Amino acid sequence: MPSEPLIDRVERLLAPFLAGHGFTVAVGDDQANPFGAWVRLESDEFVIGVVRDRGQEWITVTSKVRTDPRAPRQGWPLGHIVAYLDGAPDPYPVRGLDVEAEWLTRSSRQILDPALLNSEGFRRWAVAASRRLFNRNLKAPRPRPPSP
Repeated sequence: MPSEPLIDRVERLLAPFLAGHGFTVAVGDDQANPFGAWVRLESDEFVIGVVRDRGQEWITVTSKVRTDPRAPRQGWPLGHIVAYLDGAPDPYPVRGLDVEAEWLTRSSRQILDPALLNSEGFRRWAVAASRRLFNRNLKAPRPRPPSP
């Protein structure tokens, strides 16, 4: 479980990304807590969230650009965006901050695309993938309680 303050990990792992994109950084109070911390990177067009929850760390990307003035902001786990761009049928599971920071740094031009994040095609892919995952989980055998 990571014990290094989350902001230190973000600054170290995302240094190349942060240097070229002009994001402001906001942080939560308890950055060393292995069970919950957050860092928010914000620009005019995007909010990138870095979350630590119960020992796992992941990145989310939200577009501030909306398709309609009243439309909600579209935000997604980075694993969803990268899987869609890769043509995978399902979202990638949380891989950890080291891997996801590499994805964001390597593919930032493709990922930071408001048209992609707000697209109907991406939304439909995410809904279909979620339904497949939900149906798989429903069909999984349930453990039976021990008999007395």
